[in-house]
Amino acid sequence: MKSKRNLKTVLFAFLLGFAVISCNDKEVPLEINTDVVILNKKIGDVVKRAPAYYAYGNQALDSASVTPPGGTAVALEAFEGSVFSLAKEPGNADFSDVPPAEGNYVFSVTGMNGETLQSQDAVDFAGLGIPQITKDTFSGTPEVLNVEWTTVTGTDGYFVKLLDTTGKQVFSGYIVVSTVDEYTVSGASTSGSWTEAAVDGQTYILQVNAITFDDDATNSDNIYNISELSIAEKQIVWGEN
Repeated sequence: MKSKRNLKTVLFAFLLGFAVISCNDKEVPLEINTDVVILNKKIGDVVKRAPAYYAYGNQALDSASVTPPGGTAVALEAFEGSVFSLAKEPGNADFSDVPPAEGNYVFSVTGMNGETLQSQDAVDFAGLGIPQITKDTFSGTPEVLNVEWTTVTGTDGYFVKLLDTTGKQVFSGYIVVSTVDEYTVSGASTSGSWTEAAVDGQTYILQVNAITFDDDATNSDNIYNISELSIAEKQIVWGEN
């Protein structure tokens, strides 16, 4: 069952590792991981929610769909440029102040070899609080971004992301434990993963994400067992305080 708690984010880029060795072996049976993640986000002055759906395979995936409790099937799409991952993430128009349905979400996933598997993910909605970004300042040479936030009750940890103004992920930091309330974004690999270098004077969307995992998740599989993500956002200009 889902715990009362938050992608996959990426962060979501970290999720592409499920493609196992020998995935090119046509004799390897299809294996899948699937997950429903409830996203919490303030839009205007209202906190709204929306589900995101993910499917990961140990071989290339042809198609996948998910059927919510009492609902109709939703088709998943290519995700993060990986043939091993399919997803359906919400846009702002998909968020609602009505909590997502609780219960079993049923996935149907088909591999390129034609094999189809079903799995289900049980969702219990908790409504994880959204952190507040309290500091985002630049310092040093080369510049680093120092981020601080308020902690929220019930979270399992936090991670920082940067998006460009089109919504494309530029940076994803590592998950820190729930007692940590600060993070330094730098160009070093110890800071996180960059898809492109930050540009002075360019506008970005800074995110601080609170995350919770399923009660039965372990350190080895928790990234495939996320319950809720609560997203705080702020527009920044790189290098400007």
